[in-house]
Amino acid sequence: MFFAADFFASTIPPDNTVSHVMTLEEPLDADFAREYDLPSDADIEKVFVTGFFSDWSTNNPAYALDEVTDGIWKRNIRLPVGDTQYKFVVYLSGDSTPYWLPDPSNDSLVSDSFGAVNSLIVFPDYRAYLTIIKFASLVIFAFLIAYFGLEKFLLWLLNRRMPVARKIVFATITILFFSNLLLLSYQLLEYRQFVKHAVVDAVHSLHLGIQKGQTENHLLLRNPEIKRAMKDLLWQAKTRVEKNQSSILQVTVSDLALLTNKLELVHIQNRKQNTDLQNQRVSQAGYESLEEYYMQGVFGPLLDSANTVPMPNFMTAHPAEKISKIETSETYWARQFLGFSNLLVPIDIHGKRYGYYAAAIQVKMYGGEIKRVIFVNLVLIAMIVLLSYTMLSSVAQTLTISLVRLSQWTQRINQADFSGSVKIQTQDEVQTLADNFAIMQDSLRDSFDKIKSQNEQLSKAAYTDLLTGLGNKARLLKDLSDTEQNLIVLELIEFDRLVDFLGENFMAELTIRIQRRLAQVAERIDHAVLYKIAPNQFAVLINNLGSSQLTNALNALVQSVNDSPVKVKQLALKFSLSAGVCISEYATELPTGTLDKAMQAVRVAKTKFDKQHFYNPSMEPKRDLSKNVSLINRIRDSLEKGLLVPFYQPIVSTRSKRIFAYECLARIVEPDNVVISPNEFIPAAKYCGLYHSISHSMFEQSARACVQNDINITLNLSALDVEDNQSNQFLSAWLDTNKDILHRITFEINETDKIEEYDQMKAFIDKVSKLGCRVALDDFGAGYSNFTHLLSLNIDYIKIDGSLIKNINTDPNSQLITKAIVECAKALEIKTVAEYVHCEAVYEFVKKLGIDYCQGYYFGVPDAQPIKAT
Repeated sequence: MFFAADFFASTIPPDNTVSHVMTLEEPLDADFAREYDLPSDADIEKVFVTGFFSDWSTNNPAYALDEVTDGIWKRNIRLPVGDTQYKFVVYLSGDSTPYWLPDPSNDSLVSDSFGAVNSLIVFPDYRAYLTIIKFASLVIFAFLIAYFGLEKFLLWLLNRRMPVARKIVFATITILFFSNLLLLSYQLLEYRQFVKHAVVDAVHSLHLGIQKGQTENHLLLRNPEIKRAMKDLLWQAKTRVEKNQSSILQVTVSDLALLTNKLELVHIQNRKQNTDLQNQRVSQAGYESLEEYYMQGVFGPLLDSANTVPMPNFMTAHPAEKISKIETSETYWARQFLGFSNLLVPIDIHGKRYGYYAAAIQVKMYGGEIKRVIFVNLVLIAMIVLLSYTMLSSVAQTLTISLVRLSQWTQRINQADFSGSVKIQTQDEVQTLADNFAIMQDSLRDSFDKIKSQNEQLSKAAYTDLLTGLGNKARLLKDLSDTEQNLIVLELIEFDRLVDFLGENFMAELTIRIQRRLAQVAERIDHAVLYKIAPNQFAVLINNLGSSQLTNALNALVQSVNDSPVKVKQLALKFSLSAGVCISEYATELPTGTLDKAMQAVRVAKTKFDKQHFYNPSMEPKRDLSKNVSLINRIRDSLEKGLLVPFYQPIVSTRSKRIFAYECLARIVEPDNVVISPNEFIPAAKYCGLYHSISHSMFEQSARACVQNDINITLNLSALDVEDNQSNQFLSAWLDTNKDILHRITFEINETDKIEEYDQMKAFIDKVSKLGCRVALDDFGAGYSNFTHLLSLNIDYIKIDGSLIKNINTDPNSQLITKAIVECAKALEIKTVAEYVHCEAVYEFVKKLGIDYCQGYYFGVPDAQPIKAT
């Protein structure tokens, strides 16, 4: 809005005047003539229009109306924009007395300071309107900056960890401080405007002294009398730099230049007091002459502005940079505070522009006064802030003391101390809050008692097996964390099969009977505690037993169940227990580690004759941790650095040997050009959660290769890709993005993967088939291969596994199985692809069987770039 207003202001003519036709018609109305003492037989000889625009002149020819026809007087006059007061000055024949009349045709009247009335005409001052808009824009902009800046500060303040009273004080003082700064800024702007108008009035006064009451005809700019008058006025003047200096000789206008209306120099007049100084500055600033010093240095920027922008009523500017460098620091800073040091004032008389005055002023007085204003205002702001801080601190502390009491009260409640209550008598919202707190305290006391009782019950339930009343797995782990003890885990063999056969209720009763037997034995063992940690598992924690004593205890526990049948509902069942032991020597800091070791021993015990086994470290599986971590890091780095790339192996037509498509195979190419095959990194990627990232990267890169090389490609797709929700979403987005090349895409479903969500896989295949993709069943003849897939899935190709193809020319079994697969595929109108075609003999046999396509090293090894078709 500011820049728009500035642009429109630049299009408005600089003179701020409009053309208007003044008209006076005879005869005048009798009542009107009588009101203004005109003779009844008045014969108008001359008519002038006058106002502030003509300095209320009564006979200025520039504003004389012409009698265009008998009794009609008219004149086209340029009047200033805004409110203009005017009157007609009428001279009658034979009478030299002027009659002052308002415009009979204008009903808008305004009273002047002499009690008379003037006619009023208003012309829109668009420049003033645009100036107001610009100012309002700046004000709004400053307000928004201040608002959002203060808002962020206040929000930051309110989120600090400090008392509420201090937040209130700091927030209020911050707003108060910035509000006063804004007022101070406005005061400075107003003071600058006041100084500008004061200096303009001083220049006007100098002009009146220079004119010496002469008529307009004597105002020729090159008249020697004017130059003498300028010297008479300024030559003896002294510098005024302090407001309290009262010498009549002191002036604030230092130097005065008279210019033509084309900004050409007529005469420069300075004061005798600084003549030597100005001559000295001419050489210091690097100018050739005094005239050049003034016209290019002192008034240079001012005259440049007057030549490039519309001239308002007056114009201000700083001197040239050369002048700034040689002035004192006091003068420099005073000028910066004031905002200008030179003025350009037009010489407009009776609506005509004769030239300009360029005036240099003594900025020290005005700049010093502004510095004093700033200092005084800052002192006042500091006093206001200090007073506000003192008062607000007291008020805020009074306001928040009740909140502090409530806070202390809630802290006691948090510590389950419900004794006593807080007494607050504020008769406001805090009082209501305190009353509600009292109600809440009573409610919390009752709830706390109930929760305490419930927690005791829950704690018991959390650590107790509901069927037997023994400690459960959570209780065992908790007890294991307290001390290192011997742990025995007992497992009922074939328990799950019996549950299916006899039912849960029967097995629950059976478990209770077994628990009783084990409990009787555990009671005879010192420091032994029995637990039930799973439906088919018990555990015994034993402390302070030697090796032989522990073995005896273990045998007694196992024999208590194994030696005699357990009777339930007239049914006697013979049971066997497997037992695993982790002695205290191998116990770990983590109780779960100790339990895991005992469970490992149980699994080994199941395979032994006596169904018992003690844990030993040799049972731990062999793991190369550093190698696995290194591989995972290499996979992650390859994804981040773009080292995971597709290699392309051609698939050719068996009959023509022409390349039909390329299978895209994942490879990691390390910086030293070492290529890592997927057999090395895909299993690890699945374990560490990077498999989907690899799959997504391969899909994106392969799609770009398909477009860039104009080739058909096949992409490997596992059941994991289809069954995982996140990967499924990626595939949907990928299919939508690459819909223009889907007719070139074949998805290879790995037949060796076990498909868990068969319906989901079938729906995916049907979906991509409708989009134009083809689907191949990879590694057919290996893994979980079955011909049901061919009947239920919408398959386009069968890729016969390499284990059947690599020796097909010499292995009769491979020949028989492959021939059956090919015949079945042909019956179902499904194309076949032979993998692992590595030599000509294999190729010839594959061709003889009628397999449609071949793939293998005989036709091309996987490469980073698709080989060209031949």
